[in-house]
Amino acid sequence: MRLLFPGGDRILFSSTHEASVECPPRPDYSHGYVWPIYNTYNIYTAKPDGSDLRKLTNTPGYNAESTISRDGKKITFTSTRNGDIDIYIMNADGSDVRQPDTRAGLRRRPFLFL
Repeated sequence: MRLLFPGGDRILFSSTHEASVECPPRPDYSHGYVWPIYNTYNIYTAKPDGSDLRKLTNTPGYNAESTISRDGKKITFTSTRNGDIDIYIMNADGSDVRQPDTRAGLRRRPFLFL
């Protein structure tokens, strides 16, 4: 996964910091590994020193697992914005969000679309 924009001037990450200063609760691992899907995740960019924070997603639901294209123009990510977990692509500034494929089985590998 690429989390540093080409040129090294910005980083890409997901966070729940706007919902609470506390981290989300730990999932129950009593039945094995669980990937928690918290509806408070959004996608952000910032300079490597943490300054110039920019929120790229502003839709209720889980928005995470993002990856930057090699040219730095597109970001793929996983979201529950339509009620189910699916893959989306957006421009690097957060505009033009679209769902590239609606076929079952391709919902958790965003990097495959770059």
